[in-house]
Amino acid sequence: MACLVTAMALATAACGDLGASNGTGQFPSRNIEIVVPYPAGGPTDTVARALADALNKGGKLNGHRAQVTNLSGAAGASAATYVTSARQDGHTLGVFPNSAFTIQSLLKDQPYSMDGFDFLADAARGGLVVVVPKQAPYDTFQQFGEAAKAAPGRLTIGNPGSANLSETEARLVLDASGLPARVVNFEGTAPAMTAMLGGNVSAVITALGSVTAQIESGELKGILFIGEAPEGSVLADIPTLAESGVPMASALPESPNLVVVRKDVPEAAKTTLRDLITAAASSAEYKDVINGMGMKIPLTSPEENLAMLQAELNWYTTSGNHLCGGGKNAETPLCLAWTRRPGA
Repeated sequence: MACLVTAMALATAACGDLGASNGTGQFPSRNIEIVVPYPAGGPTDTVARALADALNKGGKLNGHRAQVTNLSGAAGASAATYVTSARQDGHTLGVFPNSAFTIQSLLKDQPYSMDGFDFLADAARGGLVVVVPKQAPYDTFQQFGEAAKAAPGRLTIGNPGSANLSETEARLVLDASGLPARVVNFEGTAPAMTAMLGGNVSAVITALGSVTAQIESGELKGILFIGEAPEGSVLADIPTLAESGVPMASALPESPNLVVVRKDVPEAAKTTLRDLITAAASSAEYKDVINGMGMKIPLTSPEENLAMLQAELNWYTTSGNHLCGGGKNAETPLCLAWTRRPGA
């Protein structure tokens, strides 16, 4: 009998962690890791850390904690691969922008695919903004455009990345406006801003959350907003595409922050994760951080998030016809990605 009891105990212990992830035990059963594909300090990192703080303060992690890991490199591919290679128990999440699963997958073959993830929630979403230094001689995008036409090729717009939503939008805006300015890609928002403040680029296009504080303090001037500006702040005064006379209707004007997990995690664990995320994102502390960045908290469903990403793939194809057809911009990563689109 002792041997039977011992064998049963060993079997129970061996299956304990599995039970925690398939609904027969507690979840989480250890710390939750939230992976961010960028260095600390950017908007995606800020969203992830606000989410981790809210999860920890929520008191529903069974004595465990949520912690953020920054894993930059390969335009998000390193972090995405890390998440898909994690244990199949739901304790490793990621917070990613949309481009990691759309245009980056077109740009080159990746060791992961969109089908390998569940997109649990959109934890924060914000528009894009074109900013210039406070001492710049233009206060509106129309004035920027006049300066660009007066000196073709001299003005530049810095972009914090390559083959991403902001580069696409920047090129579409210039194309629609007929402006002879150039887009210059950087590895992150910080180097793009440093280059602009040092006089090496004329403007920067970036996620609103990256520069909200600097716009509100007057350090930077917002000359064009792509998206829906939050009401009741100085950001609402930044001219939109329509107000700036840009003849362009963007189908994807805002950038999401998607909370993802590998798709083959047990459904019970994914349900618990979504409930935890919803509760955390509803907290006053989380709302203060996200709304303070001028962003919204949509908390869209996994099905809605997947549909959004699939629509974005179609959108890149349509946008590419304008930007890349006939060999235009052929040397850019954006147009290289377009040539690899489905059905090309």
